Order: sequence, then structure tokens, then C-alpha cells
Amino acid sequence: SSGTRGGSVYGRADIRKMRDHKGGTARLLKVYFNTPCTYGPEDFQRRFRMSKNMFIRIFNGVVEHDYYFVRKRNSAGTLGCSLYQKIIGALRVIAYGIAPDAFDEVVRMGESTITLSLERFCVAIIEMYGEEYLRAPTQSDVNKLKRLGAKRGFPGMLGSLGCMHWEWKNCPTAWH
Repeated sequence: SSGTRGGSVYGRADIRKMRDHKGGTARLLKVYFNTPCTYGPEDFQRRFRMSKNMFIRIFNGVVEHDYYFVRKRNSAGTLGCSLYQKIIGALRVIAYGIAPDAFDEVVRMGESTITLSLERFCVAIIEMYGEEYLRAPTQSDVNKLKRLGAKRGFPGMLGSLGCMHWEWKNCPTAWH
């Protein structure tokens, strides 16, 4: 965890932003999950780096695994961020590899909330799927990957940096 959060700090002006969590959730549902939705499966795949079905499986698992992702009321009785906001905020940081506050206007959450959501999301994923997916490959896994690679025209692909996905956006054009 990144330490303690929340509360006022003496001498610092209160700069809380009115983020409209309810409106943010409604917008996310409208653009990605309602029928009809604004963005289709191809858009979803590009933006989240996974299919909508995979997202829903992960989403349901994480919500069931960690109570943090359930929407709660604060001490003033105001609803906090929705589970969609928390999980989408965490996934966007992972998918795009940029700072948590870069999605404030999309998910309507502050940097500290997105950071905490990211931490809790990662812990939940490791606890839920670590034993099966976050392990060293077995010899059977290696053989299967080699067969798939050869079938797709990449024999000996394991260990080859040339076969890995690299983002070239900041690379000189001559190196592409």
C-alpha cells in the first residue's frame, strides 16, 4: 500500500473536486455496457486490451473477491465511486501504462482513489489467478507455445525479443 490517505492536512487548502461519481458511473455504463452502447466490441477491445467477456469475468471475480469494490456510502451518506469506476480506473492505468490522474475526466475519480483501486485490483488478481496464470511455464506450456509459434510462422519464438509486442510510438521512424 502507498501509505495513509484521506483527511485534511493542517495548513493546506481543501481542494476537493466535485467529480459527480453518479454521473461518471452512468456515463461509463452508457458508453460501454448498456444496450445499445456507444462503443462496440472492437472499441472495447482496443481501449481495455481485452474482450468485453473477459472484462466481465474478471470484473465479477474481483467484486466477489474484495469488498473494497462494492459501492458504499461515506459518513455523510453520499455514495462513493462505483465498482465500475474503480475497476475501469485500475484497468486503464494497466492498459495504457500512464499516471492514475490521467483518467480523472473519464472515470471521475481522484488520483488517490485510482491508485488504491489499482493496488487492490492487483492484489485481488494475484490472489485469484496467481497460482494458475502467474507462474513459470511448465514444459507442456513451452511445447504448446513452440507448436503455436511454428504454426503461425514464428519457430523458436520463445526468448526472441523480435516476436514480442513493443509500443513504437516514441521510437525513431527508422527503427520501426
